[in-house]
Amino acid sequence: MKSLTNRIAKMQREKNFCKSGRSYSRRMQFAALCLAGLVGIVGAGAAYEDVSSQSGRLHSETAVSGDRTPPVQDGAEIYQARCLSCHQANGGGVPGVFPPLVGTEWVTGDEEVLIRVVLNGMTGEMEVNGLSYSGAMPPWGAFLTDEEMADLLTYIRTEWNNDASEITSETVAKVREAVADRKEPWTVEELEALREAREKAKAEAAQAKAAEETAAKTTTEAEEEK
Repeated sequence: MKSLTNRIAKMQREKNFCKSGRSYSRRMQFAALCLAGLVGIVGAGAAYEDVSSQSGRLHSETAVSGDRTPPVQDGAEIYQARCLSCHQANGGGVPGVFPPLVGTEWVTGDEEVLIRVVLNGMTGEMEVNGLSYSGAMPPWGAFLTDEEMADLLTYIRTEWNNDASEITSETVAKVREAVADRKEPWTVEELEALREAREKAKAEAAQAKAAEETAAKTTTEAEEEK
């Protein structure tokens, strides 16, 4: 009987030891997980600081490089960067979607109208070379200097067999100042009215000049006859 009691007691001690061992094992696993988590947090913090530091350096370098004068682009380079995706490499546009820049009065006509289109953009339905276009031309005034815009517009007015006068940066500056307060794009109707008014003014100025020259010639001939 005593032997049986001792055996039962021994089995109970072994059972308790196993339970204690499993409990200890679980506590060790939990501690290991906590340690791993702590290491992960510290590592992540260090990585974040490293990325933030790199980002700060990059921002600083960008700010410094932003103070440098950008390389000068000619009209062809600006066209390729800003206009080619819509108006295509040959200036032919996409029929019915993006109007062509070849053989159209919108490009080769009044230079101040063209400058306004590029400065402020344009919206509305228009007809170019027999096809209708209805969309919006984005403004580029904030992205191009007077010289860059002059080079770009001179390029499209003289490329692809277009034969129009050059546009100077002084003319661009004058128009930019005149429309400095305008925030919305031009409508087709506004630009057409402006073009008609400017053509009329040019015609009247030409007539007035011709009349002055005729009067001066008549006066000179009359004095010579005396």
